[in-house]
Amino acid sequence: MSLVFYNIQNKGDANEEYVILRATQTVNIHKYMVADRTFTKDGDLSNIHRHTFRFPSYTVAKDEFVVLFTKEGKPHVGEMDEGDKAHVFYWGSKAAIWNDNTVEKAELLEVKTVDSKQVGKTKLIPRK
Repeated sequence: MSLVFYNIQNKGDANEEYVILRATQTVNIHKYMVADRTFTKDGDLSNIHRHTFRFPSYTVAKDEFVVLFTKEGKPHVGEMDEGDKAHVFYWGSKAAIWNDNTVEKAELLEVKTVDSKQVGKTKLIPRK
C-alpha cells in the first residue's frame, strides 16, 4: 500500500479526534478509504463497516502526511508539529467515529472501482 496508518488521536471526541496516515510513495489518495468495523453481539468482528470516508482525487508526495478529522471543516494543507507537510481532510461527522477503545477497529482500504457495465458478459451459474 502507498498509504499507511500512522496513528489515531483524541478518540471519543468528535471535535478533536483525527486519523493520521502517511504516504510511502507519491500516490493519488482517491483510491483509499478509511472505515471503522462493527462487531457482532458476541463481540466478534463483523464484515460491516459502520462509517466510511473515501478520499477525493488528490496527490500526496512520498513521506507526506494525510490527516482526517472527524468533524466538519474545509480541506487544506498544513503542517505537523515537526514541520512535515500535512494534507488535512474532514469527515463531516458531528459524532465521534473512534469512540470505543476496547473494540474499535480501523481499516484503510485500497479501493478499485469497477463499472458494472464494463464487466464481462459471460454468465456463470454457481453449483448448489
